Amino acid sequence: MQLIPSRFRSLGTKYPSLILLIAVFIAIISGTRYSLIDDAYISFRYAYQLAHYGMLVYNLGERVEGITNLLWAVLLAVVNRLFNISIEQTALLLSLVLLFLACFRLWQLGPILGTTHFAGTLAAILLLTSSEFLFSATNGLEVSLYTFLLVEIIYRYCNGHLKRAYVFAGFLFMTRPEGLFFGLLILGLVYYKYKSVRKIGCGLSILGSFVVLVTVYRYFMYGSLLPNSVIAKTFPVSLLPGLALPIFQYVIGFVKANVYFVILAIGGVFVLSRIRTLNRKSNEILLFCLSGLLFSVFVMARNGGDWMGNHRLLAQYGILYAILLIVLIGDNALSIIFAAAFVTLPFLQTTNVFVNYQPEFNPKYQENSNTYSEVSRRLAPVVNKTDVISAEAIGYISYHLIDNSFIDPLGLTNAYIAKHGDPRIPYGKSDFQYLVETLQPSVMIWHYPGHMKWVDPTALARYENYCLGSCDDWNGFLVMIRQDRVDDLAPAFSDWQKIDINTDWKR
Repeated sequence: MQLIPSRFRSLGTKYPSLILLIAVFIAIISGTRYSLIDDAYISFRYAYQLAHYGMLVYNLGERVEGITNLLWAVLLAVVNRLFNISIEQTALLLSLVLLFLACFRLWQLGPILGTTHFAGTLAAILLLTSSEFLFSATNGLEVSLYTFLLVEIIYRYCNGHLKRAYVFAGFLFMTRPEGLFFGLLILGLVYYKYKSVRKIGCGLSILGSFVVLVTVYRYFMYGSLLPNSVIAKTFPVSLLPGLALPIFQYVIGFVKANVYFVILAIGGVFVLSRIRTLNRKSNEILLFCLSGLLFSVFVMARNGGDWMGNHRLLAQYGILYAILLIVLIGDNALSIIFAAAFVTLPFLQTTNVFVNYQPEFNPKYQENSNTYSEVSRRLAPVVNKTDVISAEAIGYISYHLIDNSFIDPLGLTNAYIAKHGDPRIPYGKSDFQYLVETLQPSVMIWHYPGHMKWVDPTALARYENYCLGSCDDWNGFLVMIRQDRVDDLAPAFSDWQKIDINTDWKR
């Protein structure tokens, strides 16, 4: 019985499927408006400091690794330095280039995994039309790089380029610390397939070199074996039972938004349950993908979920679901015709999203844009370089006030708060009393001033407060200016409501 009718075979030939992939890619990227999230600007600030001052730091003179995407920040800095392209534009350009390269590897994986180039094109279309993945991959963070490295590891392994697979696994670890898991997965597959001490030793040497060198760099540069951002977001395991409901809600939200991914995962588990031995490349890659997806759920749960939209912690593994589609086609679990129909699911689900976005290549900051961008604009002409600023969302404002030192009240870029603060899952840690009473920044900016409820009124009395929005309670947008800086900074907020939070708002 022919799985692919003769009239459809031409679709699986080499060049028509590649042309289709390129056409879909161009259509998608030209019809999308790109939004940068606040956390991306934290990485942008690190990249800027590296490109212009030679130091991968948040504040000059403070060695704290407040990012988890070391390689991404370095790439942004290098491109910015070499070509003098703004870091925002650099992030978008790199994301799109890496995303296309990942899709091209999917196209190449079709025949390697026992099917056609057209199956690889379908997998790429599935990835590109999955809105949560696409928006996560173009929000200024490292998802496109992480995606490309993941598929490159698989591509190199399938072609027997084991040393290169190990090298790309090392780069994946440099991109995000949890990327080390996939390097260990490849080592496991190599051991099972080759039973070769030499090949395993080579892999351990290459991957271990990356881990050792990066860890040594972290220790001597930042005085820590782990990124400070990881420390800030690490909370006692004893708190996990209390997070069961939000974690469950996070998973359900992902399932509702990405039902086609879940169907592929279920299909992959079904096929894996029928496999007695990993005697084919497709079986090995099936195990690799399902193990990676299970690991992603573990990381999400250990993180207590995530505040970012689009279920980033799970959606960033969209490439593994796309590879699952190729494997299922190659194993005859899905016909090529049914797979083509299946790919219409994300397309139909996301068409309305893309239609509502006006094409615009310049990436725009959207998160809290009306407030943080406005505060940044007002402060820029009046602050001096000695002013220290603290903001609840530190990314955008710290990047646009690049000459000022910033304090992150959630500890990502502050080592003391990261180690000693109280968990604010999933954002980080906090010690607001320490922030206000000990650090005493010149300006503090809150989109939820309720954090100040429990701070000593005596410490709060050192600040003059200006509110925007709902100013009858603790829900207004608040700018707090230290008394010795009021004369210079307060005029910038003269049209905002001046309040005394010690007397005007009930505790």
